[in-house]
Amino acid sequence: MYPRTASNPRVADTANHGGRGTADGSERTNAERSPGASRLAPSDGRYIICQLVQPRRFVDPTPDIAVRSTPGVTLELESLIGLFYADAAALGQFQSVARADTPPVYRALLHHEHHMTVTVENFHGGPVDVEVLETRTDGDRYARKILLRRQSDGAVVQFGIVRINLGIVDASVRQAIESQKLPLGRVLIEHGVLRKIHLLQLWRVRPGPDLCQMFTMRPDQATYGRTAVIECNGEAAVELLEIVTPVVE
Repeated sequence: MYPRTASNPRVADTANHGGRGTADGSERTNAERSPGASRLAPSDGRYIICQLVQPRRFVDPTPDIAVRSTPGVTLELESLIGLFYADAAALGQFQSVARADTPPVYRALLHHEHHMTVTVENFHGGPVDVEVLETRTDGDRYARKILLRRQSDGAVVQFGIVRINLGIVDASVRQAIESQKLPLGRVLIEHGVLRKIHLLQLWRVRPGPDLCQMFTMRPDQATYGRTAVIECNGEAAVELLEIVTPVVE
């Protein structure tokens, strides 16, 4: 079992196709070249939630990339949400969506195989901080519920749940993750961890009460998110649920 700890009464932290190398050690896509319920919903539905933010001009950069099924790389959404929610409906209702059914601005934010830390910083035009809301640990297994906030004004730009096998990374990386001072993506980049990000699924999210509160949203608003897995040093080490705040298109 994971013992739970609440880190902050507020909230905060939270996929590989051909391209040129980047400073973060992963492959570069066109996106990075451009600055800038305890139930799941039925498969034919559409749902979502999240505080409206005014985006920079952002164009869908990857029109021909499809979400791929990677052999041996899986993630159970309900299991991940269940780390911190007895009833997943408190977070929201999730409907899987195809890339073609995802609005362009959300495709640009989510439909790639790179760190969301870098993506949201490019999108919002500045660095973000992580706010760790709650953590759970069980030996080398470490999970946390987070928010990413813009440094410029503290606005929430992303919610995330992450589950990490710390036994796969070295001691300095483990210490940096457990210190909870930096977003996970920034830690992996700065420590030069060899990694590969697998985008697994895009989701339309209808917010539950907790997400409405964190994103300052109404229940009838919607937003989008994704699930992904990160391989570190050749092994699946990180499971991710990442939901962005609603964007004015």
